Amino acid sequence: MDFLNMLNIRKVSARGRFVSMPGLDFDDPTMETLARGTAGFVAKTERPGDVVSAVRDALSSGTGLSPSRVTKLVKISLGRHRFPGH
Repeated sequence: MDFLNMLNIRKVSARGRFVSMPGLDFDDPTMETLARGTAGFVAKTERPGDVVSAVRDALSSGTGLSPSRVTKLVKISLGRHRFPGH
């Protein structure tokens, strides 16, 4: 079962927390999985300690993101917003 279909399970069990860990490194799946309610997104290429930290964040009702995901999301966000005077 792919991770997008697994998120449908969350509709049945709100207690379930899913952290996506895809093998491909794209921006779009990060945003799509977060929009669908996943608790986090971690690249498989991250250091083990970063993976553990992201999962812990997700389990503590936060959003678990690995460092590379945070960097990509900031770049995406900055690219979509226009700031006055710039």
